[in-house]
Parts: sequence; structure tokens; C-alpha cells
Amino acid sequence: MRFVTRKPAVKTALSLAMLSTILLSGNQSAFAQLGGIDLSQIPQMLDIDTRRTALEKAVNDGLASGRLTATDAASLQKDLLTIKANEEAFKQSGKFSIWQKTRMSLQLDVISGNLDRAMGTRQTANLTDLPGRQAELSARIQAALKSSSLSSLEANDLNTQLDLIKNKEASFKTAGTLTSSQTLEVALDLDKLSSRLESLLRAHNGSDVNFATRRTELQNRLSDLVTGRITSTDATAMTQEIERIANREATMKLGGRTLTTEDNLSLALDLERVNSRLERYTSGIANTSGMPGIDAMQTELDKKISDANLAGKLTSQQNADLRQDFERINQIERNYKADGTLTDSETLTLSSELESLNKRIDSTLAGNTPATTNSLAAKQDDLLKKLESAKTANRITATQYNDLRVRLDQAAARERLYRADGVLTDVETLSLANDLDGVSAQLTSSMSALPDINSLKTALQNRIQEGLGSGRLSSNAESDLRADLARVTQLESAFKSGGRPLTDDQVTALANEYKSINGRLDKTMTPLPAVADKRAALEQRVSQGEASGVLSATQSADMKRELGRIASVESNFRASDNGLSDWEAMTINRDLDRLDSDLSRLLTAAPAPTASGAAAPFDTKGHWAESYVGQLTQRSIIGGFPDGSFKPDDGITRAQFAAIAVKALNLPQANGPAAFKDVAANYWGAKAIAAVSQAGLVTGFPDGTFKPEDKITRAQALVILAKALPAGIADVSILNSYQDGSQVPAWAAPSVAKAAKARILVSYPDPSAIRPNTNATRADVAALTYQTLINLGQKLPQIRVGLE
Repeated sequence: MRFVTRKPAVKTALSLAMLSTILLSGNQSAFAQLGGIDLSQIPQMLDIDTRRTALEKAVNDGLASGRLTATDAASLQKDLLTIKANEEAFKQSGKFSIWQKTRMSLQLDVISGNLDRAMGTRQTANLTDLPGRQAELSARIQAALKSSSLSSLEANDLNTQLDLIKNKEASFKTAGTLTSSQTLEVALDLDKLSSRLESLLRAHNGSDVNFATRRTELQNRLSDLVTGRITSTDATAMTQEIERIANREATMKLGGRTLTTEDNLSLALDLERVNSRLERYTSGIANTSGMPGIDAMQTELDKKISDANLAGKLTSQQNADLRQDFERINQIERNYKADGTLTDSETLTLSSELESLNKRIDSTLAGNTPATTNSLAAKQDDLLKKLESAKTANRITATQYNDLRVRLDQAAARERLYRADGVLTDVETLSLANDLDGVSAQLTSSMSALPDINSLKTALQNRIQEGLGSGRLSSNAESDLRADLARVTQLESAFKSGGRPLTDDQVTALANEYKSINGRLDKTMTPLPAVADKRAALEQRVSQGEASGVLSATQSADMKRELGRIASVESNFRASDNGLSDWEAMTINRDLDRLDSDLSRLLTAAPAPTASGAAAPFDTKGHWAESYVGQLTQRSIIGGFPDGSFKPDDGITRAQFAAIAVKALNLPQANGPAAFKDVAANYWGAKAIAAVSQAGLVTGFPDGTFKPEDKITRAQALVILAKALPAGIADVSILNSYQDGSQVPAWAAPSVAKAAKARILVSYPDPSAIRPNTNATRADVAALTYQTLINLGQKLPQIRVGLE
């Protein structure tokens, strides 16, 4: 496209040049030389950014309204981009002087004039440019579909009407050149289609759709048809469909929510489907066999394909392709006849499809016939659409786009040269077709693969689930992200309505939506903690606490043991896949946070009381329960044996546990002897057994015995200690979080669940196991009792060994 400068721009150019000279010379009196130019307009003339932006908007508006062709718009946009690049280069170099501004202002004048000229030419275009107007309408429909200004149903209908107009023009041309009346007829059809497109674009803004009115209109039409044009079964089905759409709209509006453009589009499409079904009953009753000619054309084409195949004129692939197309048309007819009728519009569509198939058969049988002028124009139009679509979808680079566009322009230039004598020879036509095939092949090889929508969606769903499971994502944020996913899924369904596959542009648009949600997910999730750094810092704090004497040797050993356990867990996690998952990192972080909290309490707590001054038993040194036993020994709650041992791994009898419970819980003395027939008054533990019995901690066995010398199980010990806890009932489902929770006896489950909820359940070496039916060791009893005292408010140092 070549443009020329308008003459009125000369005066502005001279004025700007004179202004530049005057400003640089500093001669203020010379302003009079400007010949009456309004000086107040000069700053606006030199405001390059504002003028360029305004021109960019004018070009885009002209393209959208159809007053500017795609080729003219591309040329103007290219010139504006060149000015923008030069302006940025001058600004970066610090040399954006008034001379450069003047020059750019003149260039913008040229572009403005060319824009006016292009739009004026387009507005008064010759009606005989039928291919140009058809290409323009096709481009406008496609652009409106991409921007969601049209639904896919509306766009398909418009494209169908455009194809019918093209077929009419082609049928006129079979008899030779179009007459003036034929040209005018096709031009008027294009005008009507253009007006319909503009009407749809004006009305289809998504906010002016009155769904209630539309539903009422459809229901009234349905009521009229029940008089005999439609069965009661079909009427009931359509009534239910209308009600379903109404309920769907009400659901979308719950909570005062405003309908989005996608919501309006989806509801409108549903109503239009009902409308299409109704139109089959209101468009007139046609002969069930179709209008005259359809059956005959089908029979003729069927025989034509069969004869050609028997004569060896078709390859097996060509025969299969033609048969597939023939069956496709038959299926369309069967769908149309689902209600027992064919409307005039449906019959016309079938006729057009059969005529197209007939031409395809003839073209296939003709062999290597040189391309026609019409096929060249179609190839060029199709290639341009594919090129623009690939650019919009970012499937080719800017350089690749420019190279391919240059090749297309070169092919067009060659065609104009060949047509200089008024006709294209077969050799010239074939040469041009080969050029276009080369461009098509290069475009196909240059395009990057389309993103896998399903993989993007699945990966995003997994990330959301992992973020929620690891604690990095809040439930509110998860709900918002899943709502966004549902919105994109709904948009994909709208794209696929009518059974159509996704276009490249639609795939790219959906991929961008998923990438946008993924970006929001990245911003929403809590950053992963640096667990290695946190663990190292804790190790240093423990060492400093031990060196300063604030931490005892026992406390330091407990802390280091727990740090070692956490480090071992982290090592196992990393060994599985050479890294940490989000859930694994957050799990380790929670353990480190708990240990950090315990360490902080120890570092700030007063020294532990030593009322008795008793030393920890010698055989608990290095034992996992060393801290528990040491603290309880200092408080005279438990004691060892005469030889100074504690025997931590030995079992403990029910009588021994009763004696420990009396001391630990500070139970009052019993008001009488123990009421168990196997506990004699002179038994060493009789008083302790009586005290725990009267306190309601034990009830004995159904036969009236206590069995004082039996070893106590962990479940029995937990039941007794749980009764000492504050009143309350725990949900037994908490036991499901332990690996052997199902092994807890039914009679003990409520009490064990209460103990688990109160965090008194200690189990070494595996905190995730309860081991309810194994005998409790003396170490177990010390740990369980210790945690019970903490729950009851005793100010004791926190110990976490064996505690989940």
C-alpha cells in the first residue's frame, strides 16, 4: 500500500520548521514570521506521544468498523511502530530535540492523511469488488468471535450465510462473466449480511439481554404449537428445558452476584437452542422427503462416485474421502428430519452441500488441472487468516510473521504483474499456486505446538490440592481459584457447543486463562520455608543454651535428640525424590516450629524445683524417658528401687500404677478400705487402690476383683488418666489419624480419644502408634503421667519425646 502526503500538511510543516529555527536562534520577535499560525496549537503538534496514540486508536477503530482493510491497517500500524521506535531511541540517547519532534510531527501528518484517504476509499468502495467485501466480512466475523462479541452459534450462522452468497456468485460465474444485475444482486446480499453483523455487534454486549422476556416469548410460542403442531411429550420436554435455564440463571445470581459476559453468553445459547427447535415446527410443514431435487441429487452423486471408483478413476483414499463427505451430508439430512420435516432453509443448505460435493468430485476426476483464479484467491485469503491467527496466538515470532507476510505480498505482486495483459495463463496460475503452497508449508513448519489444555488444567488442579494439603494455601483462596477454574471450563464448553472442535485461537485463549490462574496461585501461596536454615539456627540456640547453663544436660540432650529425629525425617524425604515436596517441607517446618516454641519456653522458664533433691535413677541415663523420669523423681511423684535403679522397661502392676496416680494427682486419702474382694486390708497398696477407686478413676472388673498384681496395658492406663482430665467428650474419629487406631478396644475408645485430643498420649519410638493392647512399661507410665500433669496446669518443662 503506497500513500502520499496531503497538501494541507505543507503549511504545518513550514510552520514547524520556522518555529524550530526561531526557538533555536532565540529571536522572539520572529514569531510574526509564522504567517498568522495559532501559536497555542504548536505544543499539541509536538506532543508526539498523544498524537501517535490517537492515530493508533483511529486505525484500530477503522479496522473494527470495516472502514479500513486489514492490509491498509497493517501498513499504517507498521509506520506508527517505526515512529514509536525512533522516539524511544531518541529519548534513550538524550537527543530528542525539537528538530526530531518536528520531523516526527510531519510523519504523523502523513499517516493521518493516509488514514483519511484509506477510510474514505473504503467507504466509497466499488460495489463490484465482491471478493474484497467477502474477505472483509469473513475477517470481521472472525474478529468478533475472538473478542466474544459474537457467540459461536451466531458466527457459524453468519459464515453459513456468507458461504451461500459465495455459492450464488459461483453459480452465476459458471455461465461466464457476471452481468451487472447479477453483480448488484450479490452486492445487495453482502450489504444485508453486513447490516445483520453490525446489528448483532450493537445488541450483543451481554448486559441488555432480558432472559425473562425471552423465556416468556418462547413459552407462549410453545403454548400456541400444542394445538396440534407439536406432541405433548415434546412440549413437556421443551418446557422443562426452559425451566432449567431459568433455574440456572437464578443459581448464577445467588448472593447478588452479577452475571458475567460468559454467563450471559451461555444462557443466551441455551435459549437459542430451544428457539431453533421451535422454529422447526413454525417454519412450515414440508414434504418429509424434502423439496424436489434433493433425493435425485443424492442418487446421482452416489452413482457418480461408484462409477468412477469401478472405472479406476479414483484412488482408494479419494474414494474413501468422497464417501465420507457423502455420508456426512446424509447425516445432516437425518438430523434435519428428526422432527419429520425439512424447512426451506434446511433444504437450501443440503442443496448447497451436494453442489459443493459434486464440484469436488469433478475436480478430483479432472486430475492435475491447473488452479483457477477463484482457488488462488481462496488460498490467499485462507493463508492470510492462518497467518494472522498464528500471530495472535503467539505461535510464530514477529520475525517469522514479517517474513511470511513479505512472501505473501511478493506473490500478490507477481499476480498483478501476470494480470497486466488481462489474463492468467495456466503456467502462471500454477506458478502462483506453488508459491502459495510454499508459504503454507513454511507457516506450518514455523508454528509452535499448541499447548495441551487438559494437561495445564490437571497440573493446576494438582497444585491447588497440594497447596491446600501442605497448608500453603488457605481454604478461601482455594475456593476462589476453583471458581476461576470452573469459569474457564464453562468457557471451554461454550467454545465446543454444537460439537465443534476448538480452534487454535480458542486453545491459546484457554491456555492463557490457565496461566493467569497459575500466576495468581503463585502469589497466593505462602512461600516455602528454608527448613535447613531454621534447623541450623535451632541447633545453634540449643548449643548456646547448654553452654550458658540455662539448659540442663538432660534438656539439651532431649532437644538434640528431637533435632536428630527431624533431620532423619528430612533425609528420608529427600532420598525418595532428591528433594522436598511442598507437603514434606511444611511438615518439617511445623515440627521445627513446635521445637522452637518448646526451646523458647525452656530458655525463659525458671529452674525446675528440686523439693526432694533426689537424683535421677542411674539406669535411665540415655533412655528415651530420661527427662520424664528425672522430673517426676525430683518431685517425689515416682520412685525407684533400693539399689538406685528405676527399671524403665519393666512392666508395671495395677497396684503400682494406683500408687503413682495417688501421688501425681494429689488424691485425698480414702474414707475406708478398698471394696475389692482380692485386695486385703493389709495389702501394701490397699490404701492407694481405695483412693483411686473412691476418686472414680477405676471401677475394677465385673466379678468384683481388682487384680492388683496383673500388668496394666497402655489402654487401661490411658482410661484411668483420661478420667482425671477436665470433663469433655472427644470424637473417636481422631483415632483414625494413628496407624493402629482401629486396634483400640471399643470400651476404651472414648477415653483414648480424649487422651489423644488432650495431647497426653506418648509413644516411643513411633508417635503415630498407640499400642493399646501392649503392657505399659514403667517409662510409659512416667511419660503418660507427666503429660497429664501438664494438661492439668502443672508448670513443668515441655518434653516432646514420643509425643506427636
